[in-house]
Amino acid sequence: RGVVGGDALPDERMRRRRDEPAAPRAHDPARDDPPDVAPGSPTAVVVSVGRGRVDVLSSDGHTVVEALLPDDLAATQQTDVAVGDEVALTSVGGVPRVLAVSARRSVLARPDPANPHRLRVLAANIDVAVLVLSCRRPALRPGLADRFLVALADAGAAPLVVANKTDLLDAAERTSVDEALAPVAALGVPVVPASTHTGEGLDALAAAVRGRRAVLVGHSGVGKSSLLNALDPAGARVVGVGRTGDGKGRHTTTRSTLTRLPDGTEVVDTPGVRAFGLWRPDDDALRAAFPDVVRHAAACRFRDCSHVVEPDCGVRAAVDAGALAGSRLASWTRLIAERGD
Repeated sequence: RGVVGGDALPDERMRRRRDEPAAPRAHDPARDDPPDVAPGSPTAVVVSVGRGRVDVLSSDGHTVVEALLPDDLAATQQTDVAVGDEVALTSVGGVPRVLAVSARRSVLARPDPANPHRLRVLAANIDVAVLVLSCRRPALRPGLADRFLVALADAGAAPLVVANKTDLLDAAERTSVDEALAPVAALGVPVVPASTHTGEGLDALAAAVRGRRAVLVGHSGVGKSSLLNALDPAGARVVGVGRTGDGKGRHTTTRSTLTRLPDGTEVVDTPGVRAFGLWRPDDDALRAAFPDVVRHAAACRFRDCSHVVEPDCGVRAAVDAGALAGSRLASWTRLIAERGD
């Protein structure tokens, strides 16, 4: 019944910014004349970003205030200021203002749809990245999990995959979903079947993110808002209904937002997306995300084997022998083709 669909990626690239200084990035004083960052300046965590401003959670963990961005940060805010950033604050005429943005330990980002050469950051300083896939309405896209792992290869954030809407499956469809995601689970990535209607998997998801900062990503309509409502019932997020006919989701989240729960867990909701470009993955990211392909590639006759047409290919032999899922090889070759190798 068409449970498993294609795997066009909503790529949301999580990467570590290793070249950033440990000190906060202060904006250019020549452009906006801010005070210097002083030791002991109040700090806060960005919980949402608007045009020329941010909402921040103060260091007491309870108070949310609006702070203005200086001109230079406002001009580059889609890249340089994001939910999860820690910022230093000052006050000008009694109005809170962002003075500097601290270095990040991880970044969830994608190419800007209007300018693929520019980075659009959705969230920063994430501990757990949760990819939400829908089992039905819209159909499961297991190839997204492979790309998700590439995007997280050097992030320093733990991956987790949620197969949502299991209540829509019969026994045969449930088996199909389990088989489709088995190669990801075999890599040691937690895969949590879930349903907000039956409660399946909700305790496991809550345990995986408890006390940490977690971001949920995925296509529109896969059920991110419903899962976040289950984690945070007080949040009362609007839940969308799939479009009639194709079952694809409607956008219910328009921008990234961070919520701190009573137990200290922080959850970030990101806008659902239907199309993302993939940043060109480097060799290290591919090898980290496809250790099974790399392992079997050691048996290839040619060191530069593409695993497509060469004779004595260890990877294709592993697929033929059932030692490697054909879907994993398909994802590998698709990524290489997109990269232009």
